[in-house]
Amino acid sequence: MNPKITQLSPKLLIGISAKTKMVDYAAPRLWQQFMPKRSTIPHVVDHRNYSIQIHDEAYDFAQFTPQTSFTYWAATEVHKQDAIMDDTPFSNLEIPGGLYAVFLHKGTMETFYQTLQTFYMEWLPDSGYKVDQRPHFELLDERYLGHTNADSQEEIWVPITPN
Repeated sequence: MNPKITQLSPKLLIGISAKTKMVDYAAPRLWQQFMPKRSTIPHVVDHRNYSIQIHDEAYDFAQFTPQTSFTYWAATEVHKQDAIMDDTPFSNLEIPGGLYAVFLHKGTMETFYQTLQTFYMEWLPDSGYKVDQRPHFELLDERYLGHTNADSQEEIWVPITPN
């Protein structure tokens, strides 16, 4: 694994969120609510979607369990903050700029954990970087064919800072 180290510019997103845990994962429900209304969002930047995780405490892959809570967002990027319509459950989220390690997951959600394990347990310890407290996210573009499609691809963006 050779992640690309990228400087991300701040991004303004609009979407829906919920506090969740892996044992009671809210993501499918949030995407079911978000996608039918996505086309009504004004000022959308492009066709890409963002699967975002915000952790209350510093993220430690080795300590993450099915009981660990975090905030999950289903979102898309917008040009302007006034994109929220009053009759929707949408909210704005700004992802601050900063350094990210970007790598690709290929396959179904069943193998997603293995991709994360390779990054956190093999690449990260010897990289000269540590995980930062900013949002983690997956970028879902035309390569993303759904969580059960073996040909699906998604970019994983992990916030990092030099050790």
